[in-house]
Amino acid sequence: MSQDSEYWHHNVAVVTGASVGIGASIAVALANAGMVVIGISRRTELIDELNKKVKGKGKIFSRHCDLTNEAAIVETFNWIREKFYVIHVLT
Repeated sequence: MSQDSEYWHHNVAVVTGASVGIGASIAVALANAGMVVIGISRRTELIDELNKKVKGKGKIFSRHCDLTNEAAIVETFNWIREKFYVIHVLT
């Protein structure tokens, strides 16, 4: 994903498991490509720290969600719809 491309700028991505590992790496890469990233995890403080690694025009927002809890998932996606209106990428 090229950081020079304007294609991804301001698009919205939702990344599950964004607090560590592959999820964290994906969240940072998408934000560096200019995307607005909503990182979903039980440990939001780790997602908040990822913004220090963002060198592109994007931003990472954290949202607490236990993906084993259906009600929490529904609540999280309702919040995303209200705040961001659309999801372009879901990982």
